[in-house]
Amino acid sequence: MFGLGMSEIAILLVIVLIIFSAFSRSGMGTRVSKATLVLREFTIHPTPSDGLIVKIAGRAAGFKGWLLTVTGIDAETVLAVSEKNISFTSSSLSGEIKRLIPLTNVSSTHCGYSKPILFLIIGTVFILLGIVGAIISKSPMPMIPNIILGIIFFVIYSFNKKILVSVETKGGAVIGISFKRSLIENVDVNISEAKKAISVINDTIIGSTLKE
Repeated sequence: MFGLGMSEIAILLVIVLIIFSAFSRSGMGTRVSKATLVLREFTIHPTPSDGLIVKIAGRAAGFKGWLLTVTGIDAETVLAVSEKNISFTSSSLSGEIKRLIPLTNVSSTHCGYSKPILFLIIGTVFILLGIVGAIISKSPMPMIPNIILGIIFFVIYSFNKKILVSVETKGGAVIGISFKRSLIENVDVNISEAKKAISVINDTIIGSTLKE
């Protein structure tokens, strides 16, 4: 095809998809934070004995972030919901910031889901090109490296799906946490569980308001 081999076609398609993705994202507004954390803990207790209803904890991405967290040098970022308030604790090597919001001061709650669909498309393209190459050459050899590359992109897609959970105060301030799955801790949470967490938070806010 125009003097190009299967590998050259694959590279061109990947470049085109990356350019297309960059332009398509430029006009999109998203509430998912750029500082996406790696998920370490996600727990929901609708009727807790210790008062803690929802806890979401994450660390900085990468091996360095994991090492700093487990050694206690760089603590986790935690969004916690109790029966009376919502707390957000963000720590780094330079210090710690903690925000505390009474449930009665929360005006709205949000959750969002962001999928890196580009990686899924690229993985599919590599596998399809490998199959086509194997059919044309009548040999399975061209298919093997393409399938390996396709699987790699599928794994990247799986570990880069992002979920955001946030709350907005009556004063307009927004606090929240954006997280993705970790290869090391392997704590996996889907959008259904995020929605459940939001539902539990909403029920707690309503109950707290009625007690006033």
